[in-house]
Amino acid sequence: MTNHFSSQNHDPGSEQDPELSTQDLLVIWQHFANIGGHDKDRMVAIMTLLTPILTGIIGFAYSSDDPDSRKAAAIAGLVTALVAVVVVLMYAGYANRNWELADEIAETYLANVKLGGIRSPQTSLARLLKPRRLYDYGQLGWLAKEIARGLSLPHHPGKSLAPIFALFLGLAVALAIVSFALLQGWLP
Repeated sequence: MTNHFSSQNHDPGSEQDPELSTQDLLVIWQHFANIGGHDKDRMVAIMTLLTPILTGIIGFAYSSDDPDSRKAAAIAGLVTALVAVVVVLMYAGYANRNWELADEIAETYLANVKLGGIRSPQTSLARLLKPRRLYDYGQLGWLAKEIARGLSLPHHPGKSLAPIFALFLGLAVALAIVSFALLQGWLP
């Protein structure tokens, strides 16, 4: 395996940590930020596949006149919905862990690195790496703007789920509840 980090004058047997350059820290920050994004993308892809399958199972269970078929479909729907909940929570944990590490690297090691010529000479690299959103919603109404703004705000990975994870988690839980209600015979 190739070592992509420059550790000048570092003895591998030494107990002292190697000194990493700003470039090395940027590479490490980018790694964790990208992995968090890939985890989110994987969850969205899996949930995009599971959601129509799950709604099809629930639709079959709801429309079935045969009690045994209805019960089997409701059980399959419930199991699938619970798998969806686990998938969302698992990938949310992975993404949040990686985003939290990226934030920690930016705040701890890159906060004092100044970049000349970008906005102002005093702009720190950490400030540029912190996620921010620009808003231009055109003709959208104020409610749509506020909802979109709220969903796009940066979150704190150590404290909350990103909005996309919360959305898919809510969907999976709702479908699990519907499947359970079908299984119990609470729905017509």
